[in-house]
Amino acid sequence: MIERLRQMPVRMETWGAKPAKPLSVCRHQVEQSDALIVIVGHRYGWIPGPADGMDGVRSITWLEVQWALDAAKPVYAFLVDRDAPWSGAREQDRLVEAVDDQGAIEVGRAVRQLAEFRTFLEKSTTYELFTSAEDLAAKVASSLHTWLLDQMLAAIKVPSPSTLEPPTRRVAGTSVRSSLGEAENSVYWQEQVHLGSAQITTANAKGQKIVLLASRPNMGHPALAGTAIGLRDSGGQANAPEGRGERYIDDFTTHSSALLLRMVATTAEGAGSRHELVVYNVFGDFADDGGQDVVDETLYLRALVGAMREGANVLCVPFGSVSSTQTEKTLVERVVREGVVVVAAGDEVPSYPAALECCIGVAAVNRRNRLDRVNESAAFVDWVTTAAPGELIDGPVGHSEYSDLSGPAIASVIAAGAAALVLSVNPALTPPMVKEIFREAGTIGVSHQSGATCGRLRVLDIYDAVQRAKKTLLPSSDSAA
Repeated sequence: MIERLRQMPVRMETWGAKPAKPLSVCRHQVEQSDALIVIVGHRYGWIPGPADGMDGVRSITWLEVQWALDAAKPVYAFLVDRDAPWSGAREQDRLVEAVDDQGAIEVGRAVRQLAEFRTFLEKSTTYELFTSAEDLAAKVASSLHTWLLDQMLAAIKVPSPSTLEPPTRRVAGTSVRSSLGEAENSVYWQEQVHLGSAQITTANAKGQKIVLLASRPNMGHPALAGTAIGLRDSGGQANAPEGRGERYIDDFTTHSSALLLRMVATTAEGAGSRHELVVYNVFGDFADDGGQDVVDETLYLRALVGAMREGANVLCVPFGSVSSTQTEKTLVERVVREGVVVVAAGDEVPSYPAALECCIGVAAVNRRNRLDRVNESAAFVDWVTTAAPGELIDGPVGHSEYSDLSGPAIASVIAAGAAALVLSVNPALTPPMVKEIFREAGTIGVSHQSGATCGRLRVLDIYDAVQRAKKTLLPSSDSAA
């Protein structure tokens, strides 16, 4: 799991031969590491004695933890649940090997010291219990996740951030953060879903066509300069909103268009793409650049048909309604049967089309992987497929400004970009296959704002999803027949 998190595990099995005593080597390795993970099962381990300058009571594992604490290294403790099934050796099993009373006493002492070590860890750390190897792996990933992101943010900070005092601007009622804050937020959400690793993996993969149902982006914004975005009216015809005034551009669409292009970029800097983005206007004309948020039902249904005619691979629907019409249900199901992966935004209550069985419903989580704005009803996870970052995602707005947006709509845009990357490595995947990959990809569990676990719902790991897509075997034509 440590390797899957793109980190380097330091463990004795890979040290090789060393010209120093084990005790000094262990201490050196602890001091050179960034953090220490201690896994406690049912064995106490080697106990260095007075000949090694130790007390003959604490095991090497206990000493390593103490060295890490003394050096102010973060310690992550995972203790096996005493009631968990266990097929390995236990400390007390050594009694059968004891040849005299002294040997039996030593075993009893080790059992007691193991219990004392657990008590020490319970008092010194915020520990987690595990019941199996798989449970342990998931808890290691979720425990390290936030710390790794914090380390990454610390690495990109300039030496004296307090000296940066850029003016605060206001765009559509949203404050625009400093350039430092924008860099932090950008790195944070991208690492939450392991976007960079996924992009490297898909660098030479097949391009996909993504259709976004929204309004009209400001193609004159510097962030979209030089990009090729297809703009469509409700009938699928090309339209060119440039030069027609404020009523023809929308902040959310500008922001989301740039975000999708960033998702499917071929470089870490966000440049280049073989993927194609088409934006359908389903809001119609309105009088300002962001005040309209009601979808025109007629334009929406026509856009569904248009997406099929476009030959879309992914359809992003960043909105929803608490009710659905039979027409919508029929059209969306037809779109999916045509092989289009439909990704839609989920909200506090079942919303449509996200709640349709054929769609991928996406919830928004914040930096701590907690649900955004969503109530704590257990039924929520019955219709939402996955979760993606939806807090303070930065992007272009207005004419040349930048700001951040939050919510399930933004999370669905990120998930739609992820779907395009998944399909790029295995274009033959069907929408149900992609949905199942999204449901299983990721090890970070989602929680409610109260901290309670939200069932099986996970934060989408795009790299994991891409790897699963590459390994997914398609049914042969014979078996399908």
